[in-house]
Amino acid sequence: MPRNKRSFVYTNIAILFLPFLVSGLILLTSCAYTPPPLRPFPTPETAPIGIEAGMRCPNLVFQDEQGQRKELHEYRGKIAFLNFWASWCIPCQREMPSIQNLYDDLKTDEEIVFLFLTTRKDFDESKRWARSLGYSVPLYMSTPSGDRPMVRFANIPRTLILDRNGIVIMSKTGTESWNYWLERIQDLIRTSAITTRRHLSFPADGVRVDVEVIEGKPNSSLRLAFVPEKGVKLSAKRGIVVTPSESSSVRWVTQTPYIRIEEDMDYFPGTPVLTLFFVSSVNSGMVDLKIEYGYCKDNSEECVPAKARIELPIHKHD
Repeated sequence: MPRNKRSFVYTNIAILFLPFLVSGLILLTSCAYTPPPLRPFPTPETAPIGIEAGMRCPNLVFQDEQGQRKELHEYRGKIAFLNFWASWCIPCQREMPSIQNLYDDLKTDEEIVFLFLTTRKDFDESKRWARSLGYSVPLYMSTPSGDRPMVRFANIPRTLILDRNGIVIMSKTGTESWNYWLERIQDLIRTSAITTRRHLSFPADGVRVDVEVIEGKPNSSLRLAFVPEKGVKLSAKRGIVVTPSESSSVRWVTQTPYIRIEEDMDYFPGTPVLTLFFVSSVNSGMVDLKIEYGYCKDNSEECVPAKARIELPIHKHD
């Protein structure tokens, strides 16, 4: 075969198999699934009641397998994993093995509670189905006799993860591979705190820096709210650089030399810029932060860089 003709054949073969190669790479990439991080919401008082992320979950009423009446607010102070399901729901059946694995890994942790809820009509059948297959997850009747359901779902399974203050930090409809979520939930248990707060305020050029220390067991966290003065806006639209100085005596969650905190309007609607900075395993010590940002006057394109420094003692919360 002439050389140029042979090259033409090889080229066409390569083009023919190129889509399969690309699809294979996409498939391999998609296999490396990483669930999104779970971030606590530290302000339950102003959160609207609902079942979407950022809302305060209604005080659900349910009944355990022994017929004991329970209310959701009894578990305030713990992370709550709520799963609404039914025995006739095929997607519910499919995700049950990975949920059981997650439950097995965390069931001895007193900082989290698992609540698997089904309707009064399906409760007995769901219990028989689950126990016959060896599932030991705790089952509850979500609508005990005489109680109207407080939430209704168009589709199940529906999973809610609540922080220690009853705020929904994840709301998901449909199946999920919960084998990937163990580390995320463990991080949430470690960093989430019950809200007992101290408020401090540090003036800075063009910005009032409100610092809220959220203390609780087993850890403490630090929330920084950057609120522009009237007629001033922050130029750092996608974040503010926060650098722990050498005199800080606490251990930070991140190991990076500085932390860039993104503005998140979905989590805190109505707040110009509100950032979270979590501290890990804090009993006592000094938080020493250097904060860099920029601000500019309204109707002005010139933005001025600014810095602020916060020195804040953290005390053990008993």
